[in-house]
Parts: sequence; C-alpha cells; structure tokens
Amino acid sequence: MTNRFWTYKTSPPSPLGEGRGEGIRKIIFKITLIIFGCILFHATTVNAQCDDEDFMDLCAEKLGDFTFVKANKIKLSGTTKDGKAPTVEYPFVLSKSSTYVLTACYPGPGNMIVELFDRDHKFIMSNYDKSQKKYYPTINFVCSATGVYYLVYSFANTENACGIGMIGFK
Repeated sequence: MTNRFWTYKTSPPSPLGEGRGEGIRKIIFKITLIIFGCILFHATTVNAQCDDEDFMDLCAEKLGDFTFVKANKIKLSGTTKDGKAPTVEYPFVLSKSSTYVLTACYPGPGNMIVELFDRDHKFIMSNYDKSQKKYYPTINFVCSATGVYYLVYSFANTENACGIGMIGFK
C-alpha cells in the first residue's frame, strides 16, 4: 500500500518509531517500575528506621527521668473493613500510686496515637487532644488502681507505618 508520505505493507509505523505500540508499552512498563521502586523504597526506609538502634535511643530520650519498663514495636498497614485506620492493643499491668509515661515515636509523616483504657475498656486518656487537634509525644498517667490497662496504638494520616511506644514509671 502506498501513501503520499510513506510506503508500508500492513500498518503504518508507530509515532514512537516502533511497531504496533511497543514503544508505549515500554514507557508504561518503565513508569510502573519507577513507581513500584519508590513505594518499596519508602516502605523499607520507614520500617528500617523503626528497627534501628539509633531510633530506639531517640525514643528512649522521651522517657526523661522515668525508668524504662517496656517498648512496643508497632507495625500497621492498610485500613479496616469499615475504612478506619487499623489499631493494635497491648494489655499492661499498672500499679496504684505509680506515675507512668507513655510515648509515641514515629519516624514518618503523620502522627502516632496512643490511647489508654482501663480494665473495662473505658477510655482514660490519649496523646491526641481532639478539641485542640494537637498531638503530644508523651503523656503522663498517675495510676489510681492496680490492674490491667490497655494501650491502643494507631497512626493518623498514613496507612502503612511503624513506630515505637515506650512505657516508663516513677
């Protein structure tokens, strides 16, 4: 078949200089690889920071003059079936008349939330003040009754995250 601009046998050449859209497929493939690589790099960087000893030391500094008791490593991803951010809950025994500090260390964008509940799962306090829309890196709690309490961790403004929640006492 002959055209006044070129001669071709079955189909005109691709505008990218290769046959039947192969050039577009290669470009799409390269873009997909770049996007996937960026996502993988971000996920491994944040998770690697959570396992890093320097990050653990940085979080421990937030305890101040409190004695270290425990560190909870938190890794959450995705959303729940109802579209909310996932949470993880840890039971912990607290003693009457002791003062505790709860920390929320998170190396990425967004914020880590720690909430404290009593043995009946009644909310006591959080490091997020909803009325002022403000996050605090630590909260102090004076225990009025010995018993099992629950620490619930979550992340705000992010779906895949890891962090460390530390507990200290006086």
